[in-house]
Amino acid sequence: MKKLLSIILSATLFLSLPINVAAQTAPPANTDNTPVGLSDNTPLFTVSDTAGYAVGDNYYTELEPNDYFDQANLIYNDYTLLGSIPDNDIDVFLVSFDTYTAITAITGAEYDSVWVALYDSNGNMMQDGLDYGYNDGVYTKGVVCTLEPGLYYLAVGKSERYYTADYLLYYQAAPTSVHTHFKNYQTVTQPADCMYEGYIIDHCSCGFYRIEWLPVTDHMFGDFVSLNDGTMYATCSVCHLEYEAYELYRIKGKNRYATSIAIADATKTKMGIERFDSVVITFGEKFADALAGSYLAKVKNAPILMTKDDRNINSALITYISNNLVPGGTVYILGGTAAVPQSTEDALVGYNIKRIKGKSRYETNIEILKEAGVTDEEIIVATGNNFADSLSASAVGRPILLVDGKKELTQLQKDYLATLGTNKFYIVGGSGAVGENFESELAEYGTVERIKGKNRYETSIAIAQKFFSYPIYAITAYGENFPDGLCGGPLAMTMNAPLILTRPDNRSAAKSYLMTRSIHSGAVLGGAALIDDATVKDIFSTPEIFEWK
Repeated sequence: MKKLLSIILSATLFLSLPINVAAQTAPPANTDNTPVGLSDNTPLFTVSDTAGYAVGDNYYTELEPNDYFDQANLIYNDYTLLGSIPDNDIDVFLVSFDTYTAITAITGAEYDSVWVALYDSNGNMMQDGLDYGYNDGVYTKGVVCTLEPGLYYLAVGKSERYYTADYLLYYQAAPTSVHTHFKNYQTVTQPADCMYEGYIIDHCSCGFYRIEWLPVTDHMFGDFVSLNDGTMYATCSVCHLEYEAYELYRIKGKNRYATSIAIADATKTKMGIERFDSVVITFGEKFADALAGSYLAKVKNAPILMTKDDRNINSALITYISNNLVPGGTVYILGGTAAVPQSTEDALVGYNIKRIKGKSRYETNIEILKEAGVTDEEIIVATGNNFADSLSASAVGRPILLVDGKKELTQLQKDYLATLGTNKFYIVGGSGAVGENFESELAEYGTVERIKGKNRYETSIAIAQKFFSYPIYAITAYGENFPDGLCGGPLAMTMNAPLILTRPDNRSAAKSYLMTRSIHSGAVLGGAALIDDATVKDIFSTPEIFEWK
């Protein structure tokens, strides 16, 4: 180990060696970046004799835990530290000074994967460790720079797993004169290669290095080639690696009505049938009836088709039904003629027409559930005033009871629940959507559980986590509007896929959920104007998205 120390110290003489910078893993973030150990200026280290060194050798050992910025060990000038990095551990150290200071921090280790990096007081990386080479079984890397007064972090970690790496960290600091950096610098550029960020290094004559990260270049693919087993591969013309494209499709039409037909067509294909036995028609400008009809669609193995009082839209709807519904099949029309016009019903000749309606959306909801034959199923309870929290619930295959979340259960709803054998209720959304009084009211009929998130996107994830144990597909829809998502309920149920709400600038929850479950296949509903291709590829971590045809 003494020989190792001498190598570390001598490494400071080789600062002119070629620079080899690799992206490192930052220490985990914390809430306030508050450093510790400064108030009394007491070192956080004890002299180690466990490794066979006397006190006079001035070796210090790291003090665990020091895995986070707010757990950083405070170190001082001319410290030599003995540390150990098991598995994915990261050791974080804090240095501070009140004048311009030139610092040198050199690591020596048996393994090349041990790295050192410098961070500012906010946890932003300032410099990767420079590679000083290999000598007599020891790899050395270091940070050498001039810094303004303040607090800084040094972190030591390793990029490989499944072994424990021991290292020495030598730290030296000396006051220096103030000057302007980067007057005479050289720039070394490593272009991005689709998988890793590129970087630019500015080298000041004082020994200070600044790294500026470049954005990742997107892959550039030609046509994907289908292999005999049905998988599809293409080679990127930038990084020249071969990538597999998963079964990920965009299902869309020129408007919400055409999109509902496209989704119905995809549902029919996934069911493996030539024609439907039933279809559900609902008004395309409001969400309540379609949300209530999702369970009816499940029971009847039917798609949800949207329409309104428009000749062209109704013509396309009737044409699709005539080509895709068995002769004499059933057409369920949700809502009165103010929602789905009588002209639509009159044009559907040769089919069994059932119009389901009530005096309000809540009465219509009860009539739909009666038609679906609900008996003792678990019931989703959602607000009938907004679609945001409950949209994803349309894909879970359970009856949905719509309530006025600002009031209480109506007598009609109480009478209906009393006829069922249901003993489990899931309230979707926070108390702002469905008041807490509903919990006690529903408790008279069975147990009650509330499912919610901080917003509609996290609520959709909470619903997915509750009702889907091991999904291999996911359906994504735009979270700021309802048509595509509601029509996607039957498709999602057919594929046993959760319906995840997202949008380009709020996709972290969706991406995290799919990544942790290794879901790369499924569908996005609607056109790219709502959720662009780049967002979909990022969420599903796949290089290509195909258009459903």
